Amino acid sequence: MSIEKELERGLKLQSGDILILEMPCVDSSEDEYFPVKIKQIQPIHTMLWIKGNAHPVAHSVRAGFNLPGVRLTKLPSGNGQVFRYKDSSLMMEAANILRNWALTTRYYSKEDYLATYPPTFWLDRNKRDLLNFFSNEKAIVSGPSTPYLEPRATYDLMDLARDPTRLVMGDEGLRRAIKFASRRNTMSPESFSKGQRCTATLVAAYQAAILAPIVKLGGKITHPFKQYKGKAFEEYANDVLIEGWRDTEIGKKLLQARTDGDYVPLFTKAFAVDQRYVTPNFLYKAMNSSDEYTMVGQFSYFDKKLEMLVNPELSGEKSINTDPAKCI
Repeated sequence: MSIEKELERGLKLQSGDILILEMPCVDSSEDEYFPVKIKQIQPIHTMLWIKGNAHPVAHSVRAGFNLPGVRLTKLPSGNGQVFRYKDSSLMMEAANILRNWALTTRYYSKEDYLATYPPTFWLDRNKRDLLNFFSNEKAIVSGPSTPYLEPRATYDLMDLARDPTRLVMGDEGLRRAIKFASRRNTMSPESFSKGQRCTATLVAAYQAAILAPIVKLGGKITHPFKQYKGKAFEEYANDVLIEGWRDTEIGKKLLQARTDGDYVPLFTKAFAVDQRYVTPNFLYKAMNSSDEYTMVGQFSYFDKKLEMLVNPELSGEKSINTDPAKCI
Protein backbone atom coordinates (compact mmCIF):
# COMPACT_ATOMS: atom_id res chain seq x y z
CA MET A 1 0.00 0.00 0.00
CA SER A 2 1.29 3.47 -0.86
CA ILE A 3 2.25 6.05 1.75
CA GLU A 4 -0.68 8.18 0.60
CA LYS A 5 -3.19 5.34 1.06
CA GLU A 6 -1.73 4.59 4.49
CA LEU A 7 -2.13 8.21 5.55
CA GLU A 8 -5.64 8.48 4.14
CA ARG A 9 -6.74 5.28 5.88
CA GLY A 10 -4.92 5.95 9.16
CA LEU A 11 -6.26 9.48 9.71
CA LYS A 12 -9.52 8.88 7.79
CA LEU A 13 -8.71 11.83 5.55
CA GLN A 14 -11.50 13.52 3.61
CA SER A 15 -11.40 15.66 0.47
CA GLY A 16 -10.83 19.24 1.55
CA ASP A 17 -8.79 18.42 4.66
CA ILE A 18 -6.06 21.03 5.14
CA LEU A 19 -2.53 19.79 5.75
CA ILE A 20 0.00 22.11 7.37
CA LEU A 21 3.57 20.93 6.88
CA GLU A 22 6.85 21.54 8.68
CA MET A 23 9.43 20.56 6.10
CA PRO A 24 12.77 18.88 6.88
CA CYS A 25 16.06 20.76 6.95
CA VAL A 26 19.08 19.57 4.99
CA ASP A 27 20.60 17.98 8.11
CA SER A 28 17.36 16.54 9.54
CA SER A 29 17.52 13.14 11.21
CA GLU A 30 14.96 10.45 12.02
CA ASP A 31 14.82 11.22 15.74
CA GLU A 32 13.29 14.63 14.90
CA TYR A 33 10.24 12.84 13.47
CA PHE A 34 9.63 9.64 15.44
CA PRO A 35 7.82 8.79 17.60
CA VAL A 36 5.05 11.18 16.60
CA LYS A 37 3.68 13.45 19.32
CA ILE A 38 0.95 16.06 19.00
CA LYS A 39 2.82 19.33 19.35
CA GLN A 40 3.11 22.76 17.78
CA ILE A 41 4.93 22.70 14.46
CA GLN A 42 6.67 25.38 12.44
CA PRO A 43 4.28 25.86 9.49
CA ILE A 44 6.11 26.14 6.18
CA HIS A 45 3.73 24.71 3.59
CA THR A 46 -0.02 24.20 3.11
CA MET A 47 -1.80 21.53 1.06
CA LEU A 48 -5.31 20.27 0.38
CA TRP A 49 -6.17 16.58 0.38
CA ILE A 50 -8.06 15.04 -2.57
CA LYS A 51 -9.43 11.69 -1.38
CA GLY A 52 -8.92 8.61 -3.53
CA ASN A 53 -6.35 10.09 -5.93
CA ALA A 54 -3.02 8.39 -6.62
CA HIS A 55 -1.59 11.92 -6.33
CA PRO A 56 -3.90 13.29 -3.62
CA VAL A 57 -1.99 16.43 -2.53
CA ALA A 58 -3.20 19.62 -4.25
CA HIS A 59 -0.88 22.57 -3.72
CA SER A 60 1.26 25.25 -5.30
CA VAL A 61 4.75 23.78 -5.60
CA ARG A 62 8.08 25.27 -6.61
CA ALA A 63 10.33 22.23 -6.04
CA GLY A 64 10.59 18.91 -7.86
CA PHE A 65 11.13 17.72 -11.42
CA ASN A 66 8.00 19.28 -12.96
CA LEU A 67 7.59 22.97 -13.70
CA PRO A 68 6.65 25.07 -10.63
CA GLY A 69 2.93 25.72 -10.17
CA VAL A 70 -0.37 24.36 -8.88
CA ARG A 71 -0.29 20.57 -9.17
CA LEU A 72 -1.45 17.25 -7.76
CA THR A 73 1.48 15.36 -6.20
CA LYS A 74 2.33 12.63 -3.76
CA LEU A 75 3.01 13.43 -0.09
CA PRO A 76 6.17 15.46 0.56
CA SER A 77 8.41 14.73 3.56
CA GLY A 78 7.93 16.48 6.88
CA ASN A 79 5.91 16.79 10.07
CA GLY A 80 2.29 17.60 9.34
CA GLN A 81 -1.00 18.37 11.06
CA VAL A 82 -4.40 17.87 9.48
CA PHE A 83 -7.31 20.27 10.01
CA ARG A 84 -10.93 19.72 9.04
CA TYR A 85 -13.63 22.33 8.55
CA LYS A 86 -17.01 21.62 10.11
CA ASP A 87 -18.91 21.86 6.79
CA SER A 88 -18.16 18.71 4.75
CA SER A 89 -19.99 19.94 1.65
CA LEU A 90 -17.89 23.11 1.58
CA MET A 91 -14.76 20.99 2.02
CA MET A 92 -15.71 18.92 -1.01
CA GLU A 93 -16.41 22.05 -3.08
CA ALA A 94 -13.03 23.57 -2.17
CA ALA A 95 -11.29 20.28 -3.02
CA ASN A 96 -13.01 20.10 -6.41
CA ILE A 97 -12.02 23.69 -7.18
CA LEU A 98 -8.36 23.25 -6.30
CA ARG A 99 -8.30 19.93 -8.16
CA ASN A 100 -9.61 21.71 -11.27
CA TRP A 101 -6.89 24.33 -11.01
CA ALA A 102 -4.21 21.69 -10.42
CA LEU A 103 -5.25 19.72 -13.52
CA THR A 104 -5.30 22.78 -15.75
CA THR A 105 -2.29 22.82 -18.06
CA ARG A 106 -0.76 24.89 -20.81
CA TYR A 107 2.05 24.28 -23.28
CA TYR A 108 5.42 26.00 -22.97
CA SER A 109 7.99 26.57 -25.66
CA LYS A 110 11.48 27.50 -24.51
CA GLU A 111 10.58 31.14 -25.10
CA ASP A 112 7.36 30.81 -23.07
CA TYR A 113 9.26 29.08 -20.27
CA LEU A 114 11.90 31.79 -19.97
CA ALA A 115 9.21 34.50 -20.02
CA THR A 116 7.23 32.77 -17.24
CA TYR A 117 10.17 31.67 -15.09
CA PRO A 118 12.78 34.42 -15.59
CA PRO A 119 16.44 33.57 -14.82
CA THR A 120 16.64 36.56 -12.46
CA PHE A 121 14.76 34.63 -9.77
CA TRP A 122 15.10 31.07 -11.03
CA LEU A 123 18.82 30.86 -11.89
CA ASP A 124 19.48 27.30 -10.62
CA ARG A 125 16.01 26.18 -11.59
CA ASN A 126 16.44 27.49 -15.15
CA LYS A 127 19.70 25.61 -15.65
CA ARG A 128 18.10 22.34 -14.56
CA ASP A 129 14.85 22.83 -16.49
CA LEU A 130 16.57 23.91 -19.68
CA LEU A 131 18.62 20.71 -19.55
CA ASN A 132 15.66 18.50 -18.63
CA PHE A 133 13.02 19.91 -20.95
CA PHE A 134 14.60 22.07 -23.61
CA SER A 135 17.77 20.34 -24.78
CA ASN A 136 15.78 20.29 -28.00
CA GLU A 137 15.32 23.97 -28.76
CA LYS A 138 11.97 23.29 -30.45
CA ALA A 139 10.51 21.21 -27.59
CA ILE A 140 7.00 21.96 -26.31
CA VAL A 141 6.40 21.03 -22.67
CA SER A 142 3.12 20.62 -20.78
CA GLY A 143 3.11 22.51 -17.47
CA PRO A 144 0.80 24.25 -14.97
CA SER A 145 -1.40 27.03 -16.30
CA THR A 146 -1.08 28.44 -12.77
CA PRO A 147 2.72 28.78 -12.52
CA TYR A 148 4.51 29.52 -9.28
CA LEU A 149 5.95 32.98 -9.85
CA GLU A 150 8.90 33.50 -7.52
CA PRO A 151 9.15 37.30 -8.00
CA ARG A 152 5.46 37.81 -7.18
CA ALA A 153 5.69 35.56 -4.11
CA THR A 154 8.82 37.30 -2.82
CA TYR A 155 7.47 40.81 -3.29
CA ASP A 156 4.11 39.94 -1.72
CA LEU A 157 5.84 38.69 1.44
CA MET A 158 8.09 41.76 1.52
CA ASP A 159 5.03 44.01 1.17
CA LEU A 160 3.32 42.13 4.01
CA ALA A 161 6.37 42.52 6.25
CA ARG A 162 6.32 46.27 5.65
CA ASP A 163 2.55 46.57 6.07
CA PRO A 164 0.77 43.76 7.99
CA THR A 165 -2.62 45.41 7.32
CA ARG A 166 -2.40 44.10 3.74
CA LEU A 167 -3.69 40.82 5.13
CA VAL A 168 -6.99 42.43 6.17
CA MET A 169 -9.90 41.70 3.83
CA GLY A 170 -10.99 44.84 1.98
CA ASP A 171 -12.35 45.78 -1.43
CA GLU A 172 -9.32 44.43 -3.30
CA GLY A 173 -9.30 41.14 -1.37
CA LEU A 174 -13.03 40.74 -2.00
CA ARG A 175 -12.56 41.43 -5.72
CA ARG A 176 -9.96 38.66 -5.91
CA ALA A 177 -12.14 36.24 -3.94
CA ILE A 178 -15.02 36.82 -6.37
CA LYS A 179 -12.64 36.47 -9.32
CA PHE A 180 -11.50 33.04 -8.14
CA ALA A 181 -15.09 32.01 -7.49
CA SER A 182 -15.98 32.93 -11.07
CA ARG A 183 -13.19 30.63 -12.29
CA ARG A 184 -13.98 27.72 -10.00
CA ASN A 185 -14.83 25.31 -12.82
CA THR A 186 -12.23 26.51 -15.29
CA MET A 187 -9.94 23.85 -16.69
CA SER A 188 -8.23 25.58 -19.60
CA PRO A 189 -4.97 27.42 -20.26
CA GLU A 190 -6.67 30.76 -19.64
CA SER A 191 -7.79 29.98 -16.10
CA PHE A 192 -5.29 32.34 -14.41
CA SER A 193 -2.69 34.78 -15.57
CA LYS A 194 -0.58 34.56 -12.41
CA GLY A 195 0.16 31.71 -10.05
CA GLN A 196 0.51 32.14 -6.31
CA ARG A 197 2.08 30.74 -3.16
CA CYS A 198 0.72 27.57 -1.54
CA THR A 199 -1.37 29.22 1.19
CA ALA A 200 -2.77 31.92 -1.07
CA THR A 201 -3.93 29.29 -3.56
CA LEU A 202 -5.55 27.12 -0.89
CA VAL A 203 -7.37 30.07 0.68
CA ALA A 204 -8.54 31.19 -2.77
CA ALA A 205 -10.14 27.76 -3.29
CA TYR A 206 -12.00 27.92 0.04
CA GLN A 207 -13.13 31.51 -0.54
CA ALA A 208 -14.34 30.48 -4.00
CA ALA A 209 -16.28 27.57 -2.49
CA ILE A 210 -17.98 29.89 0.01
CA LEU A 211 -18.95 32.47 -2.64
CA ALA A 212 -19.79 29.98 -5.39
CA PRO A 213 -23.60 30.04 -4.85
CA ILE A 214 -23.82 33.73 -5.79
CA VAL A 215 -21.00 34.20 -8.32
CA LYS A 216 -21.51 33.78 -12.07
CA LEU A 217 -19.13 31.45 -13.88
CA GLY A 218 -16.62 33.21 -16.11
CA GLY A 219 -12.98 33.16 -17.13
CA LYS A 220 -9.93 35.31 -17.62
CA ILE A 221 -10.80 35.97 -21.27
CA THR A 222 -14.60 35.83 -21.08
CA HIS A 223 -14.79 38.04 -17.99
CA PRO A 224 -11.54 39.84 -17.08
CA PHE A 225 -11.63 41.12 -13.50
CA LYS A 226 -8.79 43.54 -14.07
CA GLN A 227 -11.39 46.05 -15.27
CA TYR A 228 -12.77 46.20 -11.71
CA LYS A 229 -9.46 46.82 -9.96
CA GLY A 230 -9.66 49.92 -7.78
CA LYS A 231 -13.44 50.10 -8.06
CA ALA A 232 -15.85 49.82 -5.15
CA PHE A 233 -17.74 46.52 -4.85
CA GLU A 234 -21.06 48.25 -5.51
CA GLU A 235 -19.88 49.41 -8.95
CA TYR A 236 -19.50 45.91 -10.36
CA ALA A 237 -21.45 43.56 -8.06
CA ASN A 238 -24.40 43.11 -10.43
CA ASP A 239 -22.04 42.29 -13.32
CA VAL A 240 -20.45 39.32 -11.58
CA LEU A 241 -23.08 38.08 -9.10
CA ILE A 242 -26.26 36.17 -9.91
CA GLU A 243 -29.62 37.87 -10.16
CA GLY A 244 -31.24 38.21 -6.75
CA TRP A 245 -27.96 37.63 -4.89
CA ARG A 246 -28.92 40.12 -2.18
CA ASP A 247 -31.78 37.86 -1.07
CA THR A 248 -29.63 34.73 -0.68
CA GLU A 249 -28.08 33.62 2.61
CA ILE A 250 -24.54 34.21 1.30
CA GLY A 251 -25.56 37.56 -0.19
CA LYS A 252 -26.98 38.76 3.12
CA LYS A 253 -23.81 37.71 4.93
CA LEU A 254 -21.72 39.53 2.34
CA LEU A 255 -23.71 42.74 2.68
CA GLN A 256 -23.54 42.55 6.47
CA ALA A 257 -19.78 41.95 6.33
CA ARG A 258 -19.33 45.10 4.26
CA THR A 259 -21.51 47.09 6.65
CA ASP A 260 -19.63 45.85 9.72
CA GLY A 261 -16.19 45.72 8.15
CA ASP A 262 -15.96 42.17 9.50
CA TYR A 263 -15.77 39.24 7.08
CA VAL A 264 -15.32 36.50 9.70
CA PRO A 265 -19.04 35.50 9.79
CA LEU A 266 -18.89 35.00 6.02
CA PHE A 267 -15.47 33.38 5.51
CA THR A 268 -14.51 32.19 9.04
CA LYS A 269 -11.41 33.55 10.80
CA ALA A 270 -9.03 31.45 8.69
CA PHE A 271 -10.28 32.76 5.33
CA ALA A 272 -11.47 36.30 6.16
CA VAL A 273 -8.29 37.71 4.63
CA ASP A 274 -6.85 39.12 1.44
CA GLN A 275 -5.64 35.72 0.28
CA ARG A 276 -2.75 37.15 -1.73
CA TYR A 277 -0.90 37.93 1.51
CA VAL A 278 -1.86 35.00 3.73
CA THR A 279 0.96 32.84 5.13
CA PRO A 280 1.13 29.26 6.48
CA ASN A 281 1.75 30.62 9.97
CA PHE A 282 -1.38 32.80 9.93
CA LEU A 283 -3.57 29.98 8.63
CA TYR A 284 -2.18 27.53 11.21
CA LYS A 285 -2.81 29.89 14.11
CA ALA A 286 -6.28 30.84 12.83
CA MET A 287 -7.43 27.22 12.57
CA ASN A 288 -5.95 26.33 15.95
CA SER A 289 -7.87 29.17 17.60
CA SER A 290 -11.22 28.54 15.88
CA ASP A 291 -13.89 26.05 16.95
CA GLU A 292 -14.93 25.75 13.29
CA TYR A 293 -11.84 23.64 12.58
CA THR A 294 -10.75 20.39 14.19
CA MET A 295 -7.16 19.17 14.25
CA VAL A 296 -7.78 15.51 13.42
CA GLY A 297 -4.22 14.26 13.74
CA GLN A 298 -0.52 14.56 13.12
CA PHE A 299 1.87 12.61 10.91
CA SER A 300 5.55 12.37 10.18
CA TYR A 301 6.92 11.18 6.86
CA PHE A 302 10.69 10.96 6.61
CA ASP A 303 13.11 8.67 4.79
CA LYS A 304 10.24 6.51 3.44
CA LYS A 305 8.86 5.95 6.94
CA LEU A 306 5.39 7.14 7.98
CA GLU A 307 3.87 7.40 11.45
CA MET A 308 0.54 8.93 12.41
CA LEU A 309 -1.21 9.93 15.60
CA VAL A 310 -4.93 10.62 15.82
CA ASN A 311 -5.62 13.65 18.00
CA PRO A 312 -6.02 12.06 21.45
CA GLU A 313 -8.58 14.71 22.39
CA LEU A 314 -10.92 13.22 19.78
CA SER A 315 -10.71 9.49 20.39
CA GLY A 316 -8.11 8.61 22.95
CA GLU A 317 -4.44 8.31 22.08
CA LYS A 318 -3.95 6.12 19.03
CA SER A 319 -0.60 5.82 17.31
CA ILE A 320 -0.37 4.18 13.91
CA ASN A 321 3.03 2.97 12.74
CA THR A 322 3.52 1.78 9.19
CA ASP A 323 6.22 -0.62 8.11
CA PRO A 324 8.25 1.17 5.41
CA ALA A 325 8.63 -2.18 3.62
CA LYS A 326 4.86 -2.18 3.02
CA CYS A 327 4.80 1.37 1.74
CA ILE A 328 6.81 1.07 -1.46
